Amino acid sequence: MVSYLYTEMERLNPKSVLHARELGSSGRPKSQSLFQEDQFFDYHYDRRGGLISKVAKNPLRQYEYWHKHNVKFDGGKRITPLTEFEKQMGVKLKIPTYYYHGTKYTDEQWHEFRWSEDDRFLASNPKIPIDFGALQVIYNTDLPKGKKEGQYWENYFKKKASEKGLITVSIANLHFKEKDNPSVVEKIPEPARPNPKKVEKVKPVEVVPIEEAVKYSPLMIAGVIAVIVILLLKRRRA
Repeated sequence: MVSYLYTEMERLNPKSVLHARELGSSGRPKSQSLFQEDQFFDYHYDRRGGLISKVAKNPLRQYEYWHKHNVKFDGGKRITPLTEFEKQMGVKLKIPTYYYHGTKYTDEQWHEFRWSEDDRFLASNPKIPIDFGALQVIYNTDLPKGKKEGQYWENYFKKKASEKGLITVSIANLHFKEKDNPSVVEKIPEPARPNPKKVEKVKPVEVVPIEEAVKYSPLMIAGVIAVIVILLLKRRRA
């Protein structure tokens, strides 16, 4: 279904090998540490500043860098708009937690608790109005929890994929797909069975009973005798 396309991140954070902070007033490169990075590559240098290697990052690490340097928050709310990939994966700008008369509710629990035909009243008792003065809402960021980015971003997107019913094809490439829907899989058609109402009935072959043949046998015997008598009379005349 979805796969991470870093071209969208390029638009928000154009690729550059040397950042402005790495340039001196004369425009020449500053002395660099042995390791540098940008969104797309890791750079390894020798002690003289010579480039030893330039290694491309996988999409997961590209996302980590992009998120770290581009996504802004205001308190517990994210103010940077979600990308299309993040929307598809179910990333949220904020996660509210509700506190009402000493009880804590998640966003889903609160909406189930307060839902009614009239939003001013509780779902449990439509006659009791909601005391909005006693309602406190605290917002938290929708961020992974953990110490190492490489690990907690992996677990974060695996969890998001599971919540969306997606299969993780490659977490390093941020590649996910939808599970096959059995209801839309075409089945192999079975051979058509004849309709018993439309099948023509075969007429049975009439078999002449033995009795029918027997009733003609006396006539045949009489004919044979007549022929023999005629032959004998001809011989006597001769």
